[in-house]
Order: sequence, then C-alpha cells, then structure tokens
Amino acid sequence: DISTIDIDSIASSADKCDVLVDVPARLTNQTGSDLTQYDPETGITYVTTPLGNIPIYRPDQVSTGSQANKQKRFSINLALDPSKEVLDNIQEILNVFRGNLSYANGKYFVHMADVASPVLTLGDDDIIGGLKVANGDRSQRMNRATIKFINENKQSKTDQVSWPSLDSGEDGGRYATYLAEDEDEKLHRTFTIKGCTDYYQAQDTAEYLVRDSRSNLTVSGTFSSRCFGLVPGDVIALTYDSSGFSGKYFRVIQTSVDLLKMTVQLQLKEYDSSVYTWNTSRANEPIGLSWQEEVVNAVPTSLTIGTIATNTRTRADGSTAITLTIPFSD
Repeated sequence: DISTIDIDSIASSADKCDVLVDVPARLTNQTGSDLTQYDPETGITYVTTPLGNIPIYRPDQVSTGSQANKQKRFSINLALDPSKEVLDNIQEILNVFRGNLSYANGKYFVHMADVASPVLTLGDDDIIGGLKVANGDRSQRMNRATIKFINENKQSKTDQVSWPSLDSGEDGGRYATYLAEDEDEKLHRTFTIKGCTDYYQAQDTAEYLVRDSRSNLTVSGTFSSRCFGLVPGDVIALTYDSSGFSGKYFRVIQTSVDLLKMTVQLQLKEYDSSVYTWNTSRANEPIGLSWQEEVVNAVPTSLTIGTIATNTRTRADGSTAITLTIPFSD
C-alpha cells in the first residue's frame, strides 16, 4: 500500500545519493615517454603518451568539463534474490547508502546517515526521571575497517579497501592516532558490501564505519510527548544540566512510544558531522587490485624481462606440451 510509505523521505535520501563529490584525478603517464600496457582481460595493448590518461585506469571517470573528477556520492549495482524476504532485500539496498528503514505514525520512513540539522530541541523539561549516559561498547569500537566489494573498474573482480591507511603519510596519520588512543590494540574488522562497485565509495564506507564506531557517547531515557514524531535517523539538540549538555547534537537510534503514559523512550547516540562528511583528501585508487596490504596485479613501473626458456613437459596421457619460463623484474 503506497499510502504507508513516506515518499518524501525516500526522495530526500535519493537526492543525497546523487550529490556530486570530488575524487582524485585519473592517473596519467608520468614516465616521460610512451607507456605500453597489455590488458590480459581484453587482449588489447594500449600506448599512452606522456601525461596522457592511462586507459585501463577508471575509464569511465570524467576528466574534463564541469563534472571533471566528480561522481555521485552513492551508486548501486545489485541483483536481488526474489526468493528472499522483502525486508531482507530492502536491507541489502539500504546497506549500500547507509540507510535505515523505520515505521512511525503509520508510515515507513527511509533515513540516510548523513550530515543533518536538528529537527527538535529538547531540554530538562522534556526529560522524565533522568537520563542514562554511557560511553558505548568497546567491543564495537574500531580503529581500522576493510570493505570487500565488486570493483566495476577492474573487470568486476573482488577488490578491497581499508581506512585509515597504514601508511603514516596518508589520512593524516590517523591510524597511528587511533592506535595510541586504543592502547595499541588493533581493532580491525572486515565487511562485505553487496551493490557497492566503486573504490572511493567503498573507502568512504570504511571511513564512516570507523568514525561512527568511535563516536560512542550514548544517552537513553524517557521523554515527553513532544518526541512522538521522532524516528530513527533524526538529529536532536539536547540540553541536560546534569551531564553538562547544552544544545548537544544526538542522532535518534531507537524509539518506543507508550500511549498510556504519553511518553517516548529514546536511545540516542552522539552526532558528529565529521562522521558523515565526504573526505576530499584521498589517495588515488591503485591500478591493480588491493589485497591485504599489498597491491596485486599492478602494472609494472619499470619492467625488465630476462632470458626466456622453453621446456617440454610430458602429460599423464603420454602427450607432450611446451612450457615457457619468463623471468622478469620490476
């Protein structure tokens, strides 16, 4: 029934997904001479002139004009399984753009975890019986996250990206900072995101998961009927003298309405805009696939081929086959 769906919330989330964000420029040939590359997937040999775009690197990224080096914040390429429950398929879609589905006042709402302004200001007069304030669950805290995804720019092969980088020269040395804050305990988790097919989008998701896990101040309690209209994903401004909160922003995580008492039970989590902001200071996507901490299948930068040797190998059926041994160094 379409009347049970809040279309405006879906449209708002879709608009946020379509916002153009900046990504690093495509890699170019910096060798000073023609660069010859062979693509084993297509069997095509490419020759790139000095300073020219490398053709097998993010070929669909726009390099000129008003949309140069920009892309939509979130895109999705996902095949759904019709044998699954509808809500399971909806959740797979929501996972791609950090969305959540909630039901309130007879309608389903979609909210995207993104930069937002408070929809309501609450104070001591709205709080019934005090609040429980906690610093979250350390078991959910991360200092590094890895996202596995299907990379459409690399023949739709499984790729992965982590944030923050282990390289102290990237991400402002964030990993070392987080590690020190966590007393050198490596809190690293790996996730697989179906439907995400872009390296920078996957990297943004990894960054979001880490930052969100570290923004762990939570508040729960009973509030007045002014909160009846709140749904998970909303941001509120809270003033609570007992904890020193003065207009502090929180995101609504869960709501529970008691119609008999005309109260609302809220679970809130500290809101930090940096958790949701697109990072414009990113390193370039590697040319090859990223696996663990090493880049595999990368294009050699200075390939030297040694002496090619041939050998005859006898198969189990008695036939023979010629093998080639090609030594090389990079």
